Amino acid sequence: MAGILILLAYLAAGVLCARVALREHSPLVRVWIGLCFGVLLMMWLPVLAGFILRFTYAAQAVALGMLAALCLACALYARRHPGAVRPMDESDRRMVWALVCFALPLTVFSAYLQHTHTLREVDGALHVGQSTYGDLCMHLSIITSMPGSAIPLDYNFLPGTTMGYPILTDGLSASLYMLGLPLRWSIIVPGTLMSALVYAGYLLLARQMSGKTSVALLAGVLLFFNGGLGFLYDFDLAGSDTSRIAEIFTGYYTTPANQPEYNLRWSNLVVDLLLPQRTFLGGWTLLLPALYLSREAFLRPRLSSFGKAAVFAGALPLVQTHAFAALGLYCAGALVWALCTRREERRALLAGGGLYLGVTLALTLPQLLAFTFQQAGSEGFVRLHFNWVNYANGEFVDFYPWFWAKNVGLPLLAMVCALLDWRRTHRMDAVGAAVIFVVAELVLFQPLEYDNNKLFYVWYLLMLPMAASWCAELWKRLAPHRSRVLLAALFLSGSVLSGALSMGREAVSDYQLFSAAEAEAAEYINENLERDALFMTGTHHNNPVYTLCGRDIVCGPSLFLHWHGLDYQGRIAEVMAFYRDPAGQRDILDRYGVSYVYLSDWERYDLAADENALDAMFEIVYDIGSIKIYRVASES
Repeated sequence: MAGILILLAYLAAGVLCARVALREHSPLVRVWIGLCFGVLLMMWLPVLAGFILRFTYAAQAVALGMLAALCLACALYARRHPGAVRPMDESDRRMVWALVCFALPLTVFSAYLQHTHTLREVDGALHVGQSTYGDLCMHLSIITSMPGSAIPLDYNFLPGTTMGYPILTDGLSASLYMLGLPLRWSIIVPGTLMSALVYAGYLLLARQMSGKTSVALLAGVLLFFNGGLGFLYDFDLAGSDTSRIAEIFTGYYTTPANQPEYNLRWSNLVVDLLLPQRTFLGGWTLLLPALYLSREAFLRPRLSSFGKAAVFAGALPLVQTHAFAALGLYCAGALVWALCTRREERRALLAGGGLYLGVTLALTLPQLLAFTFQQAGSEGFVRLHFNWVNYANGEFVDFYPWFWAKNVGLPLLAMVCALLDWRRTHRMDAVGAAVIFVVAELVLFQPLEYDNNKLFYVWYLLMLPMAASWCAELWKRLAPHRSRVLLAALFLSGSVLSGALSMGREAVSDYQLFSAAEAEAAEYINENLERDALFMTGTHHNNPVYTLCGRDIVCGPSLFLHWHGLDYQGRIAEVMAFYRDPAGQRDILDRYGVSYVYLSDWERYDLAADENALDAMFEIVYDIGSIKIYRVASES
């Protein structure tokens, strides 16, 4: 309960700050940006205090003190600079209906998925869904290992290696977990909150970009129900055999939006990214207000506008690095366009742009130097590579235009038509989006090339209001023709069917992540064994020791370590050697300072563990079902 109350305090503080700083904005925008700022504060303040006090209750208390000081400063500023706040107008009332009819149902759907996909108990076992089966374990390891730990954080599945991965979204959950919220709910509550802020925020951003609520609503449908033309592959290949269609709802990672065997990689945003990839969710929670404020600054160049945008921009690297990069690329393109087209405002644009850049660099350089560049400097990160996942072994996998046509689908046609129409009101956004697209087409920023989609999706969200505006104009031009209803129905169904099917498949997915025996063993470890103990375990990704318990293990799964660019092969070899010959490899335990050895069916069968030797060598402190835990006594 304390965790919920403190979360509400941060959110209220954010809304208070937004009320003071954004008086001229609509109430909906003030509340949305204020809630996003509250999330930003709860991500950042405990971690800032944690650099000195570790991530402890003392750090949480200091963070609350900083929050109180910020609220006091806002209250004093408002008292000394009184002014009226903008009331709700007719446009806001229309937007309320759009939020109720679109953002609210999507939020309810996301809340349901958070429930089914986050450690849902079934007869003592812990279940998840298809999209969270892999990624959730990585996030669990951060959430459960942060309490009491020093900042910067080490990987608890590769101790001694500083984590360059953006941790702040999981840090928010770690704070809630420390403050008494159960692990499962520490993920569900902020996950649902941030989903709601992303859905509502995009509608508000799209309205700002297009000027119309109806256009924003269409853009939101095309964004969150994305999936391309993958449904054609499923239906065409089905023919008279319905098993292919049935497989959409039963197969593992075989949804229409994500079929790598057909080079279909336009995964659905809601179920394949916002739900499982918590850094992506946190990143977009802050990216959307950053884009909103940045656009406003370029359109009406004032130093205060650039300063407000810089606050969100400066917070992004440790939330999601891709969102920070996409924002920077957009701003570069938008600024160049503004300088070239609005000569009378060049001085204001240069002054504001300089302030934006200076504040952002001051806030981000410590993050980039201490965290991001340490990891991105590893082999396999930043490198030249043309056409994302469509270029391999020196040749295209698909014909270049067809690759994008089948992945993005019909919205791409609307984007091209909108570009040919080239409305002045959309040019700045088109240029900024184009910079993101070109860079993402030429440079990979991580070992897993698929992850460049995190840049392409920002290009996509920026282009959709333009495309939706063009569709709205076409709808008006076709007013005399009854066929326009059929045309619109075909466009919408063809645009959202792959995404809708992918969302439906995810809603019915159900996988066991931890058995009842593993959950029971994790409870024993959490209640009885030392917090700073180091374990020797297998390297499977769904290992309860480093995930549910947050304990350090000698070496974790290559599933995570490889894509983080880390050197782990030697440790994995040592783990395998120890389990196969515990007596002959006893020195490995002493070298790493191992306190406990964990034995389950994973170690027995995957690593061919010599159970008899372990029984003879070490004291058994836990032996229930198929799981044993051995205490390692020092040979000295």
